[in-house]
Amino acid sequence: MAPEKRSGEKRWRVVFIFVDGLGLGEPQPEFNPCTADETGLLTHFKNDVPTDVPFGGRCLPLDAGLGVPGIPQSATGQTALLTGENAAQLL
Repeated sequence: MAPEKRSGEKRWRVVFIFVDGLGLGEPQPEFNPCTADETGLLTHFKNDVPTDVPFGGRCLPLDAGLGVPGIPQSATGQTALLTGENAAQLL
């Protein structure tokens, strides 16, 4: 990813893509439909090392549970994204 130049400054353009309910699963076609993705954008699986994606991007796994045991909840994740606060730990 190259910085955008504007008025002599370097500015980076960043795109975060979050799909609620879609995680990094096991690479098993019988359980995970993402194994059939031909674009390569969804074929990053549990325990993979971070990899490159098109246009100079990177695929990095995140802890959806925010360090709290149990099944992650979308509301606490969205709260963390929008406020910067770990709502799962606060509750």
